[in-house]
Amino acid sequence: MSELKSVKDKVINTFTIKSGFLPDKFKNPAPKRFYDMLQYIALDKELLETYTDTTVLKVNAIRKIKDLVYEVKPTGTSRKATTGPAARSKAKPVSED
Repeated sequence: MSELKSVKDKVINTFTIKSGFLPDKFKNPAPKRFYDMLQYIALDKELLETYTDTTVLKVNAIRKIKDLVYEVKPTGTSRKATTGPAARSKAKPVSED
């Protein structure tokens, strides 16, 4: 149980933004690309092809989280009931009619 709790804490801390959510930190490259294309066409300026999209998924970080989550494998097994109605009930034979 404590292993599962520590993995849960790691996952939550990974997704938590320490300084709070700041939309200005996540730039959308589409408007910049649009205005660069407009300048390229209208003003015959050089077109730069380097854009960093901060909205793209960070696949490596997601894989690390997956590895953390699947690191803990539950080993519990089901126990048979020793008391109560489940322990007293037996399977009824099925007739072949």
